[in-house]
Amino acid sequence: MSKEYENSNENSMENLEKEIAGEMEDMAKGIKDNVGGASQDMAKDVKDNIGGASQDAAKGTWNNISDKTQDMVKNIKDSAANKTVQDFAKDVKDNVGSTAQDIAKDVKDNVTGKAQDFAKDVKDNVAGKTQDMAKGVRDNVAGRTQDVAKSVKHGLTTDSKEAGKKKITTREMVTIAMLAAVSIILSFFEIQIPIFPSFLKLDIADLPTVIGAIAFGPIGGILVTLIRNLVQLTRTTTGGVGDFANFVMACSLCIPLCLIFRKFKNFKGYVLGSVVGVIVMAAVACLLNYNILIPLFSALFGAPIEAFVGMAQEFNSHVVDLKTLVLFSIGPFNLLKGAIIVIISYPLWKALKKVIRK
Repeated sequence: MSKEYENSNENSMENLEKEIAGEMEDMAKGIKDNVGGASQDMAKDVKDNIGGASQDAAKGTWNNISDKTQDMVKNIKDSAANKTVQDFAKDVKDNVGSTAQDIAKDVKDNVTGKAQDFAKDVKDNVAGKTQDMAKGVRDNVAGRTQDVAKSVKHGLTTDSKEAGKKKITTREMVTIAMLAAVSIILSFFEIQIPIFPSFLKLDIADLPTVIGAIAFGPIGGILVTLIRNLVQLTRTTTGGVGDFANFVMACSLCIPLCLIFRKFKNFKGYVLGSVVGVIVMAAVACLLNYNILIPLFSALFGAPIEAFVGMAQEFNSHVVDLKTLVLFSIGPFNLLKGAIIVIISYPLWKALKKVIRK
């Protein structure tokens, strides 16, 4: 009976050992698959966002669980070889419980330590990045603010200067009015040049116009000649056509001259501006007389265009029609008039410069 019991006990222990060993292997594989998969997922997520810190934690946890599980299986196998079923069951229970507690404690410690390291790394990383970002933002904002302030200052200064240049003061208006008065007086002094027809008389009334343009810009010259021709309308003998022509001719001379001279601000600039101004004045005179002025004179006073051609033909045999009248009389006359005006204007401007700009 005793021998049969011992044989039966040995068979039971062997079967139990095999069964427990199989269960332990399945448990170990399940833990490995479960923890390994979860750890890999956690490591991948953390790696994508922060770095590789959690991979170390996952690896440490898995190694700890594998070691504890192998020790537990070894202890159970050793116990099963020498214990009764009741003692073996108790040892299995105690061993599994103790191993589970150890695993749980080790996992907790490992994860806690890694979490603390991870938190510290994140804190340091975020703090460093935040400081760098704050410094970059501060430098960027400071730089942008300085650039904006500089641009605004430059813009305001430029606008103020331009406004100062464009604004005409009361004193300047008085000076422009005085120049216009001088221009009106000079318009009374006309001379007949023998080589040109009698309807082309030379005067230097545009001298003050050029002086006004040089002193106060194009608007100054335009105002001088405008005032002069508006006053002359009160005693016009041409129905306003001649006064309109005088205004256009004066503007075509003084505007190019003024713009070029104010760009260079020296004698070379004045000479260049004078050449351009005189050429423009002569070209405008030719075009305006051919297309508008002479036909308009003819219509207003009932005189045929041939009458104007005949008057010019007395002094220049090359004039045979309106076109040659413009080319050989009106064009040369305006070139001569413009040249005389710009030659006299420069020394006169140098003499009056301090007085006008005082």
